[in-house]
Amino acid sequence: MGESTMLRCVRPPIEISVVIPIHDERENLVPLLEALDASLASLDGKREYVLVDDGSTDGSGEMLDRLAAAREDLVVVHLRRCFGQTAAIEAGIRASRGEVLVFMDADLQNDPADIPAMLARLEEGYDVVHGWRKMRQDVFWSRRLPSLVANRLIRWVSGVPVNDLGCALRVIRRELAEELPLEGEMHRFIAVLADARGARWSEIPVRHHPRRQGVSKYGLSRTFKVAVDLVTLCWFTRLAVPMTRLLVGAGLLLLAVAPLPVIVASACAIAGLETSWQTSIGLTAAGCFGGINLVGLGVVAATTVSTWWRSRNLRPWSERPASIHGEDHRRLAA
Repeated sequence: MGESTMLRCVRPPIEISVVIPIHDERENLVPLLEALDASLASLDGKREYVLVDDGSTDGSGEMLDRLAAAREDLVVVHLRRCFGQTAAIEAGIRASRGEVLVFMDADLQNDPADIPAMLARLEEGYDVVHGWRKMRQDVFWSRRLPSLVANRLIRWVSGVPVNDLGCALRVIRRELAEELPLEGEMHRFIAVLADARGARWSEIPVRHHPRRQGVSKYGLSRTFKVAVDLVTLCWFTRLAVPMTRLLVGAGLLLLAVAPLPVIVASACAIAGLETSWQTSIGLTAAGCFGGINLVGLGVVAATTVSTWWRSRNLRPWSERPASIHGEDHRRLAA
């Protein structure tokens, strides 16, 4: 166990951790902390800000260290290089201590003033509350249009009716956040991952501001990446089990009917009818070969999915703590 891990173990738990990935956002750091302090000042309980420097090259890491030296509620995590937003979020989750986690971006387009309302909604019995940028303040062609396309695609494929799947502002219970298999670019699919774990979720409108400082990290290429990641996500969270059953079932059915051509040919021969043994044997051999291959694909698929879950110390089921109350179903609330 490393020294930093030991320190986290002995530090007392707190109620709220705000986890924010940082990449070249030097100009926004001070205003960000000021906005967080102003919005969370009225909340009871201890809180912390976990800022993850994702390989910044503009001096953000050095500024974070200076800010952390003057504040006990500021936890800074430095990644050795830019590993991406998903990795930064997971690093922030591991470094945090809060029972409730708040995720948001550092560009100040998310408004920290919306956090108290989201926390209040969470206390109604939900596991996660998603922000919804109903009045999004971004350039249409390069930001809003790709987002609209991606949201419609994800909703159609995943069946999760969250309006704004790309909104970075979310409030989530710790035990659920630790179960999310975050890798690659899966931060975009937190809503889908949470829903697949059986989470009770809600969605509320939040404010959205135009970027005032720094440079956006997203563009039109994001839509293609979303489509690729969505296929992987849906396979491991929703399609793997039914597809495995379909493959194995089809394989067994094919093996069961494969002898029929030979049986029919034998019956025809006994009855004195003309038959083609070559065709019958060929059909039976093809059926057996196809059936064995389908069953094999099903076994490989099941093994791959099982390995995927267990390599992350997770199970394909999720347990709800007894202390969480609320409606016994997932709900979309605006």
